[in-house]
Amino acid sequence: MITAIDKNTALVLVDLQQCIVTMSTAHPMNPVIANAVRLLQVFREEQLPAVIVNTNPIGTPASMYGPNKNRTTLSSI
Repeated sequence: MITAIDKNTALVLVDLQQCIVTMSTAHPMNPVIANAVRLLQVFREEQLPAVIVNTNPIGTPASMYGPNKNRTTLSSI
């Protein structure tokens, strides 16, 4: 378990948009999202860089949502 975050570390969260997190996955998504939120909160408190990446390749379920349609993001947390 990590108990300290190096000041030269950035957090990169990839593909946590609504259409991805509702898919069947190897691990339950609720704990994944909870951990991502906890990490994001700590990075913001420590004023460390955090990047949230949403990929929407054409032809995938994610592409149905468009730029601002029905998406859940962590940036509002």
